[in-house]
Order: sequence, then C-alpha cells, then structure tokens
Amino acid sequence: MSKRSTLAPHIRRERFVFEYRIMPAVCYLAVVALTCVSCRVDVPLPMTNDLVMSNPMAERQLIAGLWKIENGQWCWAKKRFAVVLRSPDGVERYGGELRLQLFIPDGQIQKLGPMTLTAEIGDRSLGSQTFTSGGSFSYTQTFPPMSFKDQLVPVVFAFDKVLAPWQTDGRELSAVISEVSLDRR
Repeated sequence: MSKRSTLAPHIRRERFVFEYRIMPAVCYLAVVALTCVSCRVDVPLPMTNDLVMSNPMAERQLIAGLWKIENGQWCWAKKRFAVVLRSPDGVERYGGELRLQLFIPDGQIQKLGPMTLTAEIGDRSLGSQTFTSGGSFSYTQTFPPMSFKDQLVPVVFAFDKVLAPWQTDGRELSAVISEVSLDRR
C-alpha cells in the first residue's frame, strides 16, 4: 500500500495546495522581490574580488558545490564548485590572476591518491594542478587580458575525484576552501 493512500483526504488536499499552489507563488514573489532590489541603480553590489570565507558576506558569492561555512573561516567543497567574483579594474588590459587557498587532509590523499584541480573563469579554461600530498596549498593561475560581459564573473573549479558521501559524514568532500581571489596582474 502506498504512503500516499494512507493519508487522510484533507491532509492530501492540504499538501497538494501547499506544494502546487502556495510554494510556486512564494517562489515567484521571491524572484520578483530580488529582481526589484537588483534593479535599483543607487545600491552598489556588495560583491568583492577577494572572497575570504571569514567575511560574513562571503556566502552571497558562493554559487554551488560549497557546504556551509564552518567556524566562520572555511568551507568544504564538493567535486565541482563555483563562486562569483567582481572583475577587478584593469584585467581587460593587463590580464589577471586567480588564486584559491585550500587545504587537503592527508587522509584524503591516502584514500584517493593524487587529486587534480582545474578551473574555468568566464568561458576560459585555466590550467590544472595536481596535489600528491595533504596540506595547505595555493592554486594560482594567470590569464591574459580579457574583458568580461559583466562586472561579476563566475569561476568554476573541479576536482577529478572526491570522497563519496558514504566514506565521510554523508557529504561529498574534496578540499577545505578558505579564500578565492581574482586580481589584476
């Protein structure tokens, strides 16, 4: 017997109204509210090109693949993760440098072997770096002059392997991230 059929008719009706009528309306209103706020010309975007996880505003720039900031200083990343950074002045003329401060536990490398990290900024692929031991690292890649369509630039990182959720505390884990920055060369 299915779980759905065991619910009383009035509970099924309330769940239907909530899931298919109220939630879409709430989501629509949230999108409209965010659109109205972002359309205001007099409010500057509180985005930075140096995303430090200890900054209380950092979570606004975490797009995907990053777990909640822990101890107000760092967060675990999944296999593929992304942030949005403000494009620094002069990058279209002088080029830039992308830097990611990360920590990989020794146990991670012992279980998985060497881990390789790659990145994309905008629509451009950057180089890779392979980590053969645990520790604190700085993934740094330079890129030639390029202009971005917007002031905000998506940056996507990807590891070639991670610990599966069943091997950890239930989360997919690759590395601990403490800072991401985009600077002019």
